[in-house]
Amino acid sequence: MVGLESSMDQAQNAQKVKKPKVSAAEKKRQEKFMEQLRARKAPQPKKAK
Repeated sequence: MVGLESSMDQAQNAQKVKKPKVSAAEKKRQEKFMEQLRARKAPQPKKAK
């Protein structure tokens, strides 16, 4: 029974975690990047010379 109570306490504490504020520009950039990933067309890093 202790394990169940502990996991319920952890679930309640997890809901209290503050989420950082994300600016609208950053959100838009992330959405664009995720869209590219889903399309499998994300820009590839350049090779080092």
